[in-house]
Amino acid sequence: MLFKLVIWLLSLRIGKLMRSDRDFRYAVREKNLMLQFALQNGEAVRYLDFDKGVYRTASGWHEAARQGNAVSYKGKRVATFSFASAWTGLALLIRGSKDSGVMLAAMREKTLVVKGDFTLFIWFGWLADQL
Repeated sequence: MLFKLVIWLLSLRIGKLMRSDRDFRYAVREKNLMLQFALQNGEAVRYLDFDKGVYRTASGWHEAARQGNAVSYKGKRVATFSFASAWTGLALLIRGSKDSGVMLAAMREKTLVVKGDFTLFIWFGWLADQL
């Protein structure tokens, strides 16, 4: 539950930046991508959808993420971040915001699996720095 709350707060923060920060809006104006957060047991948590300056978020699965390992879906770049458990996801998001090596170590240990466009993993690191 706490993991869902943190992802929800993250999505609220992005929404606020989209409304109030001109530099942030400018940085994501041409982005056409979707980030899906899920657990490895198949439970979807939330997705963040950037569509050329329009930001949407909702809980559950995005139709693009349902395609599995798809790197793109109707021209949209797609990445799914699957965490081993909610507690693991929470710890990785908190520790990973200060040290990017934590996320890479989690990928080696398979507690974090990135499916789809791996370059969005790097872009998510930039996004986390903005928040």
